Amino acid sequence: MSIINVDVAKCVGCNACIKSCPAKDANIASFDEKKDIVITIDDSKCIKCGSCIHACSHNARYYEDDTAAFIHDLEKGESIHVIVAPAIQNAFDGCYEQVLLWLRDKGAKGIYDVSFGADICTWAHIRALEKNPDAKMISQPCAAIVNYAIKQRPELVEHLSPIHSPMLCTAIYLKKYKNVSGKIAALSPCIAKKDEFDATGVISYNVTLKHLQDYLDSHKINVRSLKSTSKKIFDSETGVDGVIYSKPGGLKADLLAHNPSLNVINTEGVNRVYAEFEEYLATPKNVLPQVLDALNCEFGCNSGPAIGEKFKPFQIGNMMFEKETESRKKRHKQKKLGKDAQFSYFDKHLTAADFMRVYKTTMKQKAYPSKQEIETAYLTLRKTTQTQRNFNCNSCGFQTCNDMAVAIARGINLPENCRQYTLDTVKDEREVVASVNRQVLSMNQELMTVFKDLSANIENVIKEAISIGVESEKGTREMEIVNAQMGELRDLNQSIIGVMEIINSSTADYQKMTQSVQSIADTINLLSLNASVEAARAGQAGKGFAVIADHIRSLSDTSKTSVVDAQLNDERVESAIAQVNKIVNVFKKRTEALMDVVNETIGNVQSTSEKSQVIISSVEGVNAMAERVYEMIEQ
Repeated sequence: MSIINVDVAKCVGCNACIKSCPAKDANIASFDEKKDIVITIDDSKCIKCGSCIHACSHNARYYEDDTAAFIHDLEKGESIHVIVAPAIQNAFDGCYEQVLLWLRDKGAKGIYDVSFGADICTWAHIRALEKNPDAKMISQPCAAIVNYAIKQRPELVEHLSPIHSPMLCTAIYLKKYKNVSGKIAALSPCIAKKDEFDATGVISYNVTLKHLQDYLDSHKINVRSLKSTSKKIFDSETGVDGVIYSKPGGLKADLLAHNPSLNVINTEGVNRVYAEFEEYLATPKNVLPQVLDALNCEFGCNSGPAIGEKFKPFQIGNMMFEKETESRKKRHKQKKLGKDAQFSYFDKHLTAADFMRVYKTTMKQKAYPSKQEIETAYLTLRKTTQTQRNFNCNSCGFQTCNDMAVAIARGINLPENCRQYTLDTVKDEREVVASVNRQVLSMNQELMTVFKDLSANIENVIKEAISIGVESEKGTREMEIVNAQMGELRDLNQSIIGVMEIINSSTADYQKMTQSVQSIADTINLLSLNASVEAARAGQAGKGFAVIADHIRSLSDTSKTSVVDAQLNDERVESAIAQVNKIVNVFKKRTEALMDVVNETIGNVQSTSEKSQVIISSVEGVNAMAERVYEMIEQ
C-alpha cells in the first residue's frame, strides 16, 4: 500500500503536485473515466517528502501512517515503548507533556527522548570522521533525503552517512543497551520515516504528530486537563544538545560544537537541497565538505509535513534559541578536564558499529530517453521551433519544456497537460469553429431567402384559407336554404300520403257499397224469377204482374252490369292509387336520403370552415416563428 495517496475524485489536474515534487517521475498524468487529467503516484519513485500534500489546495493528496494500528495495539495491551521527537513541543504547544501522560495512561510501557539518540548520532559522526577525515558525507537523519538517494539518484548512496538517524540510534540503544523488549513506536513529524522504519526493521510504528492530534480531536480528548503527579517525563536519559537537531543546521551546530575544525555545510528546503545534490555530484571530491547537513524541510523537522501545527517561524525560532542556550549550558557541565562526560560514557559503553546502517538499492541508473524519442515527444507537443521548445511556462509542473518532453517520452505525462499544446489545439479548434461559422453564415443567408419566400407563401395560404372559410360559410347558408326547402317537400309528401290514405279508405267503402248493390241486384233477380213463376201460374190474371217482373229483372240485370262496371273501375282506381302510393313512398325515401346528404354536406362545410380557422391560426403561428427566426438570423 502507498504511503502518500491520491483521491482522484478531488484531483483537478492542476499540476501543483508535480511542480512542488523533487521526484517528478513519481507523478503519473493520465485520463480518468471522464477524460479529465488526474495525477497519480508511483510509490516506487515517491520519496515521501510531503511537498505535494501541502501544495494541493484541493485536498486530493493525503498520507497513511501507523497511528490507528498503534492505538489499537495499545488498547489490546501489547508491550509498546514510545520514542518522542523534539518537534512534539511545536506540534503540541504547551501541552506535549500531557500528551505523553495520556499515552502512559493508554498503556505505553515507556517513553523516551529522541534527543538522546541525536547525541549518540553526533558522537558516532565525530568518531567516524576521526577515523576517516577524508570522508565526504551527506547526513541522513532526514528520511526523505535517504529516499531520494535510493530511489532517484543512486549515485548519492555512497555519500550517505553510515550513521543511523537519531530515532534509530534511540531505538537501537533501548533494545541493545537498555534491554527494552516489545515494540517501539516513534512520534514523528515525518511521513518518510515509515520507509526508514520498514527498511531497518527496528521501529514498528510511525505515529505522526498530525494524525495523533487528529485522533485526540476526533475522540474529543482534552489532554490539557490531565495533570501528572510526577515531574518525570521520560523513562531514560534525555539529550543534551541533540534537542536542536530539529532546526535547520542542527547537526552542523552539534558537530562544530565538538570539533570546530570540521568542514560542514548545511542545506535545507525542497526548492534548494535537491538542486544542490546535482551540484554536489558534479563537484570534485576535494572541494566537497566533510559533511553536508541536508534536510528536506526548509525550517527543519519543526516544519515537517506531518507535524500538524501551522508553522510559526518566530515562536519556533524563539523556542529553539532557548533550547540551544539551555543545551549549551548542559553540554558545558558535561566538560570535565577537557573531556565530555557524555561522550566518554558513549566511548566506554557503546559500540559505534551498532549504530551503522547499510543502504540497499535495487535501482539502476535511470534510462534516459533517446534523442529520437525526445524529438518524437516534441513533435507530439507540436513544438518545432526553439522558441516553442523553450517556452518554459512551468504550467505542466516541470521546470523546462525539455523536462516535459522527457516525461512524455517516458510515458508518465500527456501532451494535453502542456499549456502551449492546449493553446495551439484550441487555436486550431477555433479556426475550425470559425470555418463552420462561415458556413453557417452562408446557410443563414440562404435561410433568410427561404424564410422570405416562406413568409410570402404563408400570406397566400392565409388568404386562400380565409377565402375557403368565406366560401364555406356561404355554402353553409345555401345548403341550409336547400335543407329548409327539402323539409317543406317532406312535409308536403306527408300531406299527400295522408290524402292517399283517405282515398284508400273511401275506395274501400265504395267497394263495400258495390258489394251491397250486387247483393240487392241478386235478391231482386231472385224475386223477379219468383214473380215470373207465380205470374205463369196465374195465367191471364198474372200477365200484368209478369210485365212488372220483367222490368224488375231488367233493372236487376242493369244493376248487375253497373256493379260489374263499378268493380272494374274500382280495380283501375286501386291500381292507380297503388302506383301513386309507390311513387309517394319513393319520393319520401329520396327526399329523406337527399336531406341526409344535405345535412352531411352542411356538417362538412362547417367542419371545413372550422379547419380553415385552424389552418389560419397555425399558419399565422408559423409565420410568427419564421419572422422571429428571420430576425435572429439578421442579428
